Amino acid sequence: MNKLMQFFAVPLMFAAAATNAQFGGSFGVDTFEESIPPISQNFNLGATLNLTDQAGEIVISEWSNNTILITATKKVEISRSIPPTEPPQFYLDQLDVEVSGDADEVNVVSVFPASTPLGVTVSIDYDITIPEQAVLDINNTTGLVEISGIAGSKTVEVNIGNISVTNPAPAATDVIDLKASTSSSVALTMPATSAFDVSGAITIGGIVVNGFPLTVEPLGFLGAQVNGSVNGGGATVNLEATTGQIELNAE
Repeated sequence: MNKLMQFFAVPLMFAAAATNAQFGGSFGVDTFEESIPPISQNFNLGATLNLTDQAGEIVISEWSNNTILITATKKVEISRSIPPTEPPQFYLDQLDVEVSGDADEVNVVSVFPASTPLGVTVSIDYDITIPEQAVLDINNTTGLVEISGIAGSKTVEVNIGNISVTNPAPAATDVIDLKASTSSSVALTMPATSAFDVSGAITIGGIVVNGFPLTVEPLGFLGAQVNGSVNGGGATVNLEATTGQIELNAE
């Protein structure tokens, strides 16, 4: 199993579905999907992206265009052992994505129903492409956040789930703040030449450092911490998790 998933498994939330409806499966769940029409608008180099999701996967990557492209997929998973009275489309229709802002700041908010009956799980997955430099503020209650190739400050918070960030060498003024809570993993990968000051802590779990001259020390009875400066210090890096694992990797 992939390191990033070894402490976290939500089999119903991330069941794969290649078609609009998937039947069968070992968990007795039927999955229904509906794509939201792609959203594209101007997004300046260094602009801010704020995204709030409640459940799902968020993947953000870079390209050379000064635009943002947002593709989103709504998902409804229904347990065959506890079927609801309403059809799947009823729950799909309650999921939506709201986008606002301008070329300097884009706000993306997932719209979820106030509640769902037992046996019904809903989520929204994102695949977002933006210019190679941006300020990111990403919040996901349950699920995955994966960011690659985006320079600039970033704040990522996940309640239950995993964070994976592959970051270019940060500028001295950048702040990279990654925080996860229950049964989660946080992984940050940066070039070996990166200059930064790091503070990392996990209450229950471990910290793995690969390629950077840092020492991991115990924290309490079951946790770990890492603090120090790399290549003379520079950018601020904060890594935090409650349970699970933290990884800091040089490439």
